[in-house]
Amino acid sequence: MLNLEREPSRLDAAFSSELVHVEETCRAVRGLLADHRLSPLSFACDLVLRELLNNAVLHGNRNNPELAVECLVLITDRALVLEVADQGEGFAWRERFPPPDGESLCVNEQGELLTSSYGMRILADYADEVIFNDKGNKVAVRIDKHLREGALMSTVHKEGQRAVLRPSGNIVAAHMESLRTELKQLLAEGVLELSVDLGEVKMIDSMGLGVLISAHNSLKKAGGSFAVINASKDLYDLFRSMRLTQHFSVTAA
Repeated sequence: MLNLEREPSRLDAAFSSELVHVEETCRAVRGLLADHRLSPLSFACDLVLRELLNNAVLHGNRNNPELAVECLVLITDRALVLEVADQGEGFAWRERFPPPDGESLCVNEQGELLTSSYGMRILADYADEVIFNDKGNKVAVRIDKHLREGALMSTVHKEGQRAVLRPSGNIVAAHMESLRTELKQLLAEGVLELSVDLGEVKMIDSMGLGVLISAHNSLKKAGGSFAVINASKDLYDLFRSMRLTQHFSVTAA
């Protein structure tokens, strides 16, 4: 038994304790991330989610198909939130999380590498926050959108030919390639009305302005429109001083 319910920015799953449903749930979550242009987070999310779901099936519910696993995946403006709960007795998570540092974690008394006990290290290394309930049969994990390699992530809300793109950080030279790719992909998908929401942006350099202007030019040629919304006072003044407000709409927060 597997029940999947999806909304624009969340996915709920409930299934009997069978590992085949872990694969199906992870596949659905990858689709959700792809729709939100969050594929760069896919590896970290897939790795952490598999760990949580496998543990719920194998250790929490002890492979009992009569017991259910529940999972929530939620995309917010700043992060990806995962919640997994099982119907088992829980475990003494305080004795195991956070895991100790050092190579001794992975080596037994004979100096041999352990074949298990890596799950807690995965959670510690790939999640930005991990919260267990007191019993230990429910866990919530947060994975921030600000990638370890400095890429700029954006949230996209798309309806037909209209889209709103909300970058999660500054639009500067170091982040240009990821933003340029996101904008090109939206245009390739036929978006003709594009708004860039600067609610989380504090700085835009000259290269950032160039990428936004390029999107405006492409939309104008296609008969579409480009707008900037929720700009801070400083950013609004920047657009105005560059005379860009004469070419496309810019609204302040």
